Amino acid sequence: MIMAKTVEYDNIYSAELNMVVAVDSIYQYMSLMNSSPKINDLLLQSVVSNRKMQLQNQINALDEKDFLLYKKLAGNINVFLGVKDSIRLAEKEESIVREDLMRCVKENREISRKLKVGGITYERK
Repeated sequence: MIMAKTVEYDNIYSAELNMVVAVDSIYQYMSLMNSSPKINDLLLQSVVSNRKMQLQNQINALDEKDFLLYKKLAGNINVFLGVKDSIRLAEKEESIVREDLMRCVKENREISRKLKVGGITYERK
């Protein structure tokens, strides 16, 4: 009886350690999103989604009552991914607007250099 419970506890503990590693790696990958232009965020999002599915498969294969926290964390990953993707899209839109603004400022400078003085166009270079 005690030996059986010890083996059961060891199995649950081992599975929990695996869950800790899986969740930590998912959240580590998620923290890399939107952190550098050198990182492919879409590929990273795909990796996170795949690892999340693997984690959910592990949770479903085990007794759910022992892994409620991990089930809750895995369920919230989609929310986090949605927020991260929204941030990525907002940053992309901000970059486009910034480029448009810089182009407008440049055009404004060029136009303001051309002054009309008594019907004569004066171009300052």
